[in-house]
Amino acid sequence: MSTDDVSTTTLLDLSGESRLETVRTDAYFGEVRGVVDMHLLIASRLTREGSPLQGFQELVRASRAVPMNARLASALVTSSFKANTQAAARRLISEGVDDSEGDERLDVLRQLARLARRTDELDTALEVLSTILAEKADDRRARAVLNALLERKQRWEELDASLEKETRELLRRKQLKAASRSALRRARLWAETLDDPARAALRAMQAAQYAEQAKDLQSAFLLRLLWLRNLHRATAPGRALEEAARLVLSLGERVGQSASARKLVDELDIGPWGTSERTVNSAETSLEVPVVNSNSGETPTPTAPRRRSTQLELVAVAEAADEKGRHPEAAAILAAAVREGPDPQAALKLEAHFIQRGAWRELANFYRDTLNRSTLKAERAKWGEKLAEVLESELSDLEGAARAWAEVAAATGDSRAVGEQVRLLAQKKDASGVREALDAGIRQAQLPAERARAHVLRAEESLLRREVAMARADFEAALKVSPGHAGAAAGLAELSAMEGDFAPMRVLEQSLSKVSRRSPGRGDLFRRLARLADTARDGRLSRSAWAEVIAELPGDEEGTARLAALARASGDDVGLEQLLMNSIAREPRGPRARQQRMALLMLMERSGRQAEALETLKSAVRAEPGHREAWLAYAERLIADGTRDGEAAWALEHAATATDDPALRLRLWQRLGRFCRERLADTARAETYEKRAEKMQRELMQNAPEPSPTPGPSLPGGPLVIPARRSVKRRPSGPQLSEAQQKAFEELALKLGARVEPHVPSRDHVRVAPHVARQLSAADSGLIPRPVLRKDAPLAEPIRGGAASVKTSLPALPPVKTSAPSLPPVIVEQEDTPAPQHPWDEDEALAGKTSELQLPEDVTPAPAEPADVVEEIVSDELEVPDEGDRRRGPVPQPPRESEERRTAEVPVELGDPDVGMPSSFGPSPARALNAERQAFFERVRANPLDADGYKLLAEHFDTANDAARSSLMLEIARALEGDPHAAPRAPRLILNASDRAGLKHPSLRGDGGELLSIIGVALCRLNPVRGKEAGSEEEFSLDAGKGARAVADALLSGVRVLGVRSPDVYLTAEPGPPLALVFTGEARVLVSKLALKKEVSDAELRFFAGRVLFTLQPELMALRSLRREQLLRGLVLVSQVAENRASPGDTRLMRDAISLRAWDRLRQLVRSVGTKLDLSSLMEGARHSANRAGLVVCGGIAPAMASLRAKRALPSEMIELVRFAASERYLQLRNRNLPRK
Repeated sequence: MSTDDVSTTTLLDLSGESRLETVRTDAYFGEVRGVVDMHLLIASRLTREGSPLQGFQELVRASRAVPMNARLASALVTSSFKANTQAAARRLISEGVDDSEGDERLDVLRQLARLARRTDELDTALEVLSTILAEKADDRRARAVLNALLERKQRWEELDASLEKETRELLRRKQLKAASRSALRRARLWAETLDDPARAALRAMQAAQYAEQAKDLQSAFLLRLLWLRNLHRATAPGRALEEAARLVLSLGERVGQSASARKLVDELDIGPWGTSERTVNSAETSLEVPVVNSNSGETPTPTAPRRRSTQLELVAVAEAADEKGRHPEAAAILAAAVREGPDPQAALKLEAHFIQRGAWRELANFYRDTLNRSTLKAERAKWGEKLAEVLESELSDLEGAARAWAEVAAATGDSRAVGEQVRLLAQKKDASGVREALDAGIRQAQLPAERARAHVLRAEESLLRREVAMARADFEAALKVSPGHAGAAAGLAELSAMEGDFAPMRVLEQSLSKVSRRSPGRGDLFRRLARLADTARDGRLSRSAWAEVIAELPGDEEGTARLAALARASGDDVGLEQLLMNSIAREPRGPRARQQRMALLMLMERSGRQAEALETLKSAVRAEPGHREAWLAYAERLIADGTRDGEAAWALEHAATATDDPALRLRLWQRLGRFCRERLADTARAETYEKRAEKMQRELMQNAPEPSPTPGPSLPGGPLVIPARRSVKRRPSGPQLSEAQQKAFEELALKLGARVEPHVPSRDHVRVAPHVARQLSAADSGLIPRPVLRKDAPLAEPIRGGAASVKTSLPALPPVKTSAPSLPPVIVEQEDTPAPQHPWDEDEALAGKTSELQLPEDVTPAPAEPADVVEEIVSDELEVPDEGDRRRGPVPQPPRESEERRTAEVPVELGDPDVGMPSSFGPSPARALNAERQAFFERVRANPLDADGYKLLAEHFDTANDAARSSLMLEIARALEGDPHAAPRAPRLILNASDRAGLKHPSLRGDGGELLSIIGVALCRLNPVRGKEAGSEEEFSLDAGKGARAVADALLSGVRVLGVRSPDVYLTAEPGPPLALVFTGEARVLVSKLALKKEVSDAELRFFAGRVLFTLQPELMALRSLRREQLLRGLVLVSQVAENRASPGDTRLMRDAISLRAWDRLRQLVRSVGTKLDLSSLMEGARHSANRAGLVVCGGIAPAMASLRAKRALPSEMIELVRFAASERYLQLRNRNLPRK
């Protein structure tokens, strides 16, 4: 052979490398064994010396040094029980399982199972043993332990499956005797434990067959005896028993046990081999196994025991298929098992299988088939209810669900089923179907009470259709069928109360007295009685009825409010106190709990229980450490006590910490410093608080806005002027004052904090803040003399109110000349607003327009402000710092929530880039427009969609070094031209409540908008969207299309920028905008196919997302979702309910939909608005408001304009969007979004 034979050389080389690798592996494992042995010796020695924990730690070091093996795992398990470290051992062995392979891995798993079994973690042990058997099915030891654990856990079905696998494995290995023993164990399981002799007979027969195949006839004979006994227990057919007895007797003769076989056959009295031959054997056989003609082709029907056995076998096979993931096959087998017999277990398994898979259509078909097969009424009702629930909740098949409830009503005559059917048909707006269902419910009712409830249902439906006569007839019929029916009595009493007859209310009271506590609907019935009693002004009945409502429905808002009002009206402080304490116990935290605690405090102090009042305050501050009013009240009472000054200082410190208002916190720190210095004589502590106050005052001065160049008072936030809606002429009041007028005048002056004198005619006008001016409007009406505000008025005395003393006064005000020589000083406005610095200032800021008031002598006074407005303004006292604070500068005050709500779009001159004034304040009257800017503005006003005009404005502002306005005008110009490359990023700003209020169109900021904000959701609930317009039931997901991720990003941007929560998102196949909002009982966002196909840019998607999310506000949702006739119908219904002219059904409907607290304000708005509501203007304003929000979320004007063009918006809509884009409000938002340098 040649030496250069490549093949020969390669084989030799490979064989040499193989031997070398074997040697290396053996050496490595030998080294590992040596290391393990060393650590085991050390651990054993430490354990013997009484340090089992150190011994276990030594084994832990070994597990880190070498891979996990069986010896180390066994040692870890043994040592862990001595050192009580089983958890650590389990973690080490679990982590080391993957480091081992082959048989070593199985040995490690056995040790893990051993540890879990000894620590009683049987589920973990079962899981590990199942893993071992999955890798090595013939591991008999693991199988034995698994079977023992399953028997211990009483998981019989799993034990039977494990024994079956063991039997198959033994048969595969030709170990027939062992297979026979395993089958015998299965037979004993079914016979003795599960008491199923049919399955036990089947397993015993299998065991006997395996024994016969193994030539073990003695064991086979014994198993045949067991088989025969179980067949007899299972009441098998006579023919089967005879055949089994023949086999047993034959086998007994073969093994010499014929006497034992004959004895068992005689004991069981089977066939002709028994002691007494059965005379009716043929009859039984003919009943159980019908004899048929062999030529007819028919097959005999299986008997009941045979069906039972087959059914159990099918269930077992279905479970096995389900475990292997063959779910449709498992469902088909379970369905066949259900058809085999009426066993409820198979039906429950099939039902659970469908629910687990989410196969709702198959589940509905199963329910429908079972309903059709059922003959008992109770069974039909049960399956009909299940079918209706699946059709409505999972398949949204309202019509099918209504038919299912009709089946239930026809089977049982249950009025509840009729009510559900009516509800579903009403949602489908099937009026004729509703009427037919109600009529059928009355006919099908079997009991008098059910028939009465059916009459009440039809009466309530008649009230919804305003058929009062038919409703009354049904209520009377219900009372005739079932005297004392509470629902019928309540309806009849409400109808009579509409006519002024309250006599039936007594019948209702008697009927409700017979209704047992905790009965369904009892609370609502007593609520109806209580409302009737309120209408009839029956205080006794009203209190008792509302008390029953609270007993049935603890925490009911309406009941608690009414009981409290009745207790106050009757002077029942004890009952009111109990109500407040119960309410606080149910809801110990929150704004309502705070108000209730303070009311409880007043009651206790009124009754002279000062100690209890102090404990109430202590519990209030414990429950809510941020309750500032409670801390202040606690401190005031401790200071008044005079013996607990240290605790009072502690309370004042907590009050200051809990205060959000910087000015008030400053005064509290100052007061705390004085208190510590004067009362506690603690100079160090006082200096600490004073330094804290000085630091805070410096921070406030640094953050304060620059003073206005306009001469005037130094009020917080700059000078304010009074809006003048029209010229008002007033007649001066006389100089003579009565004593009562003088007293009222002094009280008002004390509120204002100024020194006042009776009126003396003067030539001076005074310009003050609006809220101070409105406080003096009562004086202008002639009822109270007008004060003369003196410039040298010192600070007023401290006014003690509640918890803190606040010094107030009016600052010195400069005189303003008037054209009337003999007029008294009045509140006037000066025409100091400059000409508009913006093309749209005059249109956008009508609410902020000012003018001078000329007041000749021959004009009557104007009416005063409404009482509630005056009270609100007077309560908002102007807080002015002391002399030291005034020398250091003004203290800024945060805007009130009510002022934010009344925010109007007031112009700020665009030519002044340094103006940083909030949108709710008036403009600076500093400069006048030049001729060039005015000409540009006129050009833009004449043609708002002309891009050239905005380009000229951009150049103009650029020349004036106003980069922000210049870039804004240039962006508008490019957007009007159609910028195809504009792709702005998502804005990085987050809007607050004031910003969101500013996005609303001015037409929505009046009484009409406020009215719709209260009733908007109720109107949408009255007119929910149904059918295809509501979209599909398929929820939006990221795998819905290639544009799904962009849609999700757009919605997330809208949520972040607007600060709102997004409703559920669904898909729709209807054509429309990429994103839309509908109300189907709750708001939902619909995503169209256009967005999913990624045919819309990201910026345009953000525009539509902003529109949709901003429309979630109640007034916008009603105006954008409902048609004009739906709005009109809803407004009429609201006015009728507010004036108590609506039917009881409508009243209940609206009361449930609108919050109880909003009804007082709602009635005021209904009276003030009346029929003057301009729906067209409001609907236009809603559309413009949505577009504004879309523009802000979009981040750029060009994509917003492109979106409007794509949806074919009207020119007026585009003009309105351009006007807002060019406004000062949008400029401020745009500047906030710019990156900071």
